Amino acid sequence: MCHVYGTIKRFSAEFEPAPGVVLGGASGHFIGHVAGNYEVELARGIREIAPGLFAIGGLSGIVQLAEWQPESKRLRLLRRIGALPVPGCVALDSQGRVLARQNIWNRDDDALAPADVGQVFQMFAPCAHLDADTVIGLATAYGKPSIAAGRFQEEGFYCNRLDQLALPDAGVGVALYREQPEKKGGWRFLVLGAAGQARVHEITDNLRDPWRKDLGEVRLQTASPAQSYTAVTMKDAETLIAASEGQVIEFARDGVNWKETGRWSDGFGRNVRLAIDEGRLAVADTEKNRVAVYAVADHRKLAEASVSAPTEVAINGSFLVAYDSVGQRLMKFRLEAGN
Repeated sequence: MCHVYGTIKRFSAEFEPAPGVVLGGASGHFIGHVAGNYEVELARGIREIAPGLFAIGGLSGIVQLAEWQPESKRLRLLRRIGALPVPGCVALDSQGRVLARQNIWNRDDDALAPADVGQVFQMFAPCAHLDADTVIGLATAYGKPSIAAGRFQEEGFYCNRLDQLALPDAGVGVALYREQPEKKGGWRFLVLGAAGQARVHEITDNLRDPWRKDLGEVRLQTASPAQSYTAVTMKDAETLIAASEGQVIEFARDGVNWKETGRWSDGFGRNVRLAIDEGRLAVADTEKNRVAVYAVADHRKLAEASVSAPTEVAINGSFLVAYDSVGQRLMKFRLEAGN
C-alpha cells in the first residue's frame, strides 16, 4: 500500500490549530492512512459530514467520501464525487480493467467507485500494448515527460522520470514495432506529432526501465499531403496506421521510414482516435458523435454506438471503452460474439 503525499493538519471547531495530523505523508507522520489514490493527492481539505464519515477534496478538484475505521486507524475511500475532466490515455487490459490518465478502475466499477489503483505519474497520450495485459506509453512524472509501462495493478505499473525525452510537438499517440521485419530485432517506440513529425526511441521489455536511447526522426511519406494527424497505432507487425483529417492511412516499412500504401474513410469527421485488437479497429469519431468497430481486413463495419464527442477509445477482447467528452465520463461496452 502507498500513502497520499500531502498533509491535512488538525484544527478545532473554532479553527484554532490542534495537535497532530489527520491525513499526511510528506511529513512522515500519520494519524490517518488511506491507500494510494492520487485524486486526493495534496488534499486541500477534510470535513466530517457525519460521525466517522469525511469528505476529502484533492488537488484535481475531485471529492471523495471516506470512512474512518478506528480498529485499524485508517480512512477507507467509499465513493468518488465528480466527473473525469481530463482522461489522458485510456486503455484496457484483457480483464476489462480501465486505465485513464493516472487511475485504474476494475471492469465492474461504477461511476461512484474510487480508483482501485492510483499513480503519481499521469499518462497523457494513447499508448501501445506489449501484450494483452501490458501497456507502454507517455507519461508525465513530476512535471517531466517520461515512458511508463506495466500491468494494471498496484506495484505492477512503473515510470522512471527521464531528465530529457525528445518528443514531437502535440503528440497524438505511439506505435510499437520491432526493428526488423518478421518480428526481428529490438523494440521501436514511435511517437507521432499532430503536424506529422515522428520520432523513434529504442526501448526494451524491462518494464521498470524500458527507455534506452533516442534514435531520431523518421518520415511518414504520404501519397498526398496530410496536414494534421490525430492518431497512430499498428495494424499488424509490418503495417502502421494513422488518422489524418478523417481518413485512415496505412503505411508499409520503407527502411527506417514508412510509406503510404492506401487510405480509407467511413465518412469520419476530421478528429478521430484509433485503437486496434484481434483484427478489429475501433474508431472514436468526435464530430459524428459515435464509436464504430471495423474489420481490419476489409473495413466492414461490425458495430456502432452513440457517444457524445468521443475523444478516446480502447478495445481489448470483448471489452471496449470510450471517453464521452461532453459528459466527461467513461462509457464501457461489451462486444457481442462475432463482432
